[in-house]
Order: sequence, then C-alpha cells, then structure tokens
Amino acid sequence: MKGNGQALAASINYTTPDFPLAIKAMYSTLKFDLDAPYNTKSKFNAYGLSIGNYFTHTLLAGVEYSYSKADSSNPLFPTITTKSKDYGLFAKYVHELEHGRELSFEGSLGTSKSDDGTENLSNTNVALAVDYFFNRSLSAGVGIENSSGKDKDFEGRTYSTNVRYFITPRISVQAKYDRFLNANPGLYTEKSFGATLAARF
Repeated sequence: MKGNGQALAASINYTTPDFPLAIKAMYSTLKFDLDAPYNTKSKFNAYGLSIGNYFTHTLLAGVEYSYSKADSSNPLFPTITTKSKDYGLFAKYVHELEHGRELSFEGSLGTSKSDDGTENLSNTNVALAVDYFFNRSLSAGVGIENSSGKDKDFEGRTYSTNVRYFITPRISVQAKYDRFLNANPGLYTEKSFGATLAARF
C-alpha cells in the first residue's frame, strides 16, 4: 500500500524566568490519499496543550493532553470519523557540558484512546529522545516511540532523527525524518519528512 499527502503544524510556547511554568499550545493538520486497493482520502486535525514546571533551570516536567479527529472517505463506503484523546506525563532534562555543549534528554508516558463509532480502543505510548548540542547554533538528535495496545493500526515503533540550526539566537530551522513500523504484519507502515521554522520573542 502506498500513499502521499502533506502535514502542517503550529505551536506556541510560553515561558519566562520569573514564572516557573512552561505552557505550550499546538495545532496540526494532515491530509493524505492512499492508493489502490484502498483508494481512501483522509483528513486529520489535532489540538494539544501541555503545562510543565521547572523544578530546576535544567529540569522540566509536566502533563500534556491532545484531541484529534480523523475523517476517512472511500467512493464505495460511508465516511468514517475517528476521534482520539491522548494524555500523559513528560519530562525534559538538560545536561550542560563544557564549551557551550549540551545533552538534552526527553521522555514521555501516555495513553491514547480512540473511538470510531463502533468500538473504543486504547494504546500505551512510551517515548524517549536525545539531542546533542554541538554549540548554541547546531544540534542533532534521535528518538524512539513505542505504542502497544488494542489499536493495531498504530501499534508499533516510530524511529526519528533531526537536525536543528539557529540562524540567529532567535530563529531556528529544523529538518526531521520519522519512520513508523507497524508491529502487526500486513498493516501499514509510514515514513515522513518535515521542516520546522521557529522564532523566539
């Protein structure tokens, strides 16, 4: 099975030295078409919010929640709408090295619950990521996420790698590659490439 599509995402992060909380709001949208024999068109929208607390200037931990809705249509069948809710815990720790270098560790543990109108399914998600900052301008990282449970479409592992470069101290660009391998034979796998532009104010 093959398909193609496009994905867009935007997020806003708020943090300040005088306020211990870090707040992030996110929106993403995805549209893709699957080739024969499925001939399916899908549209996906998601909203998310996370709130974390800086326990030290290098340790951030908190909670996150997101809601998504996916519509899949096929000329031969009615449109299927699936609604999902994700919630969990996350933590990030930065280990400072000499000469402006840093190691950043991120981890999360959460639950995904989906409802397509006929049954409710849930998966447990665990993710780990490590980023190495060569200096204040350049970083590279890898990550792995595992999903297991009753939702077989999304059960499996996602491997990722990324490179980020700060054009200025306030503006950065990031290139990222993800590869999802389904744990169940015959179900779809996925790979994606993305680019992110970020600005600090």
